[in-house]
Order: sequence, then C-alpha cells, then structure tokens
Amino acid sequence: MKKLRSVIFRKLDNIKDEYDFVNKRANGAFHVYRRKSDDQNVCIKKIKSEESYNVVSLLMLNNGDSMIKCFDSVECEGDQWAVLELMADNLNGLIKYLQNFHDDHNESLIAYAVWSILKGLNFLHDRGQVYQWLSSYNVLYNYDA
Repeated sequence: MKKLRSVIFRKLDNIKDEYDFVNKRANGAFHVYRRKSDDQNVCIKKIKSEESYNVVSLLMLNNGDSMIKCFDSVECEGDQWAVLELMADNLNGLIKYLQNFHDDHNESLIAYAVWSILKGLNFLHDRGQVYQWLSSYNVLYNYDA
C-alpha cells in the first residue's frame, strides 16, 4: 500500500505553499481552500483509509460529469489530502430544501439526481469497485448541473 500512496500522492512541504485557507465546513470532514495558481476555491479532505485511497485513485481517472473531480492529491507532514471540486451541499440538504416546495420541478430534480448517481456507480462498477458507503450524505451536488 505504501508504494501505491507514493504514486497517487505527490509530496508537498507545506499546504500553504499552494493553497490559502478559507474556512472549515461545519462537519469538519473537509476544509475550503483557495488555490493560489488560479484563485479557485477547492475542497481539501484528509484521506484516512485504504478504501479512500482507492476512491481517490479512481477520481483522478474520472473526467465525466457524474462524479466529483479530484484535481490533485498531496502528502504533507505525514498526512494524505485530496484536493476536490468544491460542491454546494449533499443530497440530504437538497431533499430537505425540496420538502418546502410542492411544484413540478421536484420530480425532474429527483430524476436527474438518481440518473447522476447511477452514472457514478456505473463508472465505479466498470472498474471493479463497489462503494459501500453510499448515502444521501455522501452524494454531493453543485449549482452547475
């Protein structure tokens, strides 16, 4: 596993060399940083498990629109971090938001969300991977979709 980590994660002496801290999200699982090279906000998430290493390596291969984009992965001060596309919220937040409205758009939004989830799962399954932690909290969305 150590060899795989060295291939996926490039060494970085200090995260502040390339990224400026913006804020910490409420759940503490990731932080928002501004990438200095292009002034874009990104999500930086600490990678903790072997399963997460597999997911990061697959996200690095992904260039479709149904999965979060992984821009970079770095090892800094003994920790591994994935630099991901910053998303607006998770599916659970969207469901709570939609419960306040009763209009014709809800059904089409739900259909689009299900279609996107199936595309992402198909991407993983085509590569022999099964994602076991699928839940509304792990399905993220942005406003560009």
